[in-house]
Amino acid sequence: VCVGPGPEGGLPAARSPPSACDLCVEILFMLDIVLNFRTTFVSKSGQVVLAPGAIARHYLGGWFLLDLVAALPFDLLAACHVNVYAGAHLLKTVRLLRLLRLLPNLDQYSQYSAVVLALLMVVFALLAHWVACGWFFLGRREVEGSPDTLPEIGWLQELARRLETPYYLSRSNCSAGGAG
Repeated sequence: VCVGPGPEGGLPAARSPPSACDLCVEILFMLDIVLNFRTTFVSKSGQVVLAPGAIARHYLGGWFLLDLVAALPFDLLAACHVNVYAGAHLLKTVRLLRLLRLLPNLDQYSQYSAVVLALLMVVFALLAHWVACGWFFLGRREVEGSPDTLPEIGWLQELARRLETPYYLSRSNCSAGGAG
């Protein structure tokens, strides 16, 4: 969301083809939908429901729509030059809402301190990642705010100086900006 290519000249930038890892994730999300149509559930009366029709109705009335949006391969469609809305890749963040399924089962694992510790570490890592993405987004906006010259003050430029690696916003700024 924060690092992906942005619009240049009013047109969405070309996205690179998805990697093998991206394709595997897309396939797993699609496979998850198929498996959810065959996965039993416990009814409110406490009975395990085995009937395929009842399982399908339960899934269609619950998480299906969210799963469907999460499983749509927007990157693959864009790579195949299918006209996809430029912000469609933002819908991939819907996949995070699937974590809400774990909340009802979380109390089962609360007795295991290692599981609780691992979950806390994952939550803190996720929050740290989001904060880092936000800082990068702000730094990138700072650079994009001055299209003629790259600003001398900013954390991206300071990092580039310390690493002795030039920071370029995009290929168009590399040739037009003349920064080095």
